[in-house]
Amino acid sequence: MKVTRLSYTKNKKRINVEVDNEFALSVEENTVVKCNLYEGRIVDKKFIQETREFDIAEYAFRKSVDYISIRNRSRREIKDYLNRKLENNAVSTDRIIDEVITKLEHLDLLDDRKFAETLIKDRIGRDNKSRLEIEKTLLKYGVAKDIYKEILDEHFDHEQENRTIENLITKKLRSSKISKLPIRERKIKISEYLIRKGFNWETIKKVLNNFLN
Repeated sequence: MKVTRLSYTKNKKRINVEVDNEFALSVEENTVVKCNLYEGRIVDKKFIQETREFDIAEYAFRKSVDYISIRNRSRREIKDYLNRKLENNAVSTDRIIDEVITKLEHLDLLDDRKFAETLIKDRIGRDNKSRLEIEKTLLKYGVAKDIYKEILDEHFDHEQENRTIENLITKKLRSSKISKLPIRERKIKISEYLIRKGFNWETIKKVLNNFLN
């Protein structure tokens, strides 16, 4: 078997590889260089399969880096993203995805602990989320409980919970709809809102009484 032609695809983004004058596979430019593909090279089925898998891995890694560049990602996010991107490939992609994830972790581009720490700080400081809301978000992103619990214990103590509740109460009291209500009704409305967000009732009552006596 011989590589008889290399030609760009119509969009110029990939290169078609013909073997014995028949289409064999389509690869990225980088694959042509790294796999030493050239017209006239003698190849076999094993080489073609290995080249195809190498190309998929290169594509998966590049797409992952692009995906991470938008914002930090969790391990599960990358795995789910690559499963979607590679679902139509003819080869088994589980091993390729695991290898890409390992490579990203080795390059310090993927770290669930750092991901969790950044998210927790943002949710506490910027979004005023309750501990329960933050835990649900981290579980959705696939971060292990033993990873995020330690970070939450460090950053979300009772004082921080009180500050978060105070911020939310202050924000609610700026609403004309709430501020015009009698004190008792204001307390009820704000308490219901904070309970829905996952805060503890005893803590809500204590902080709320300092605002509305």
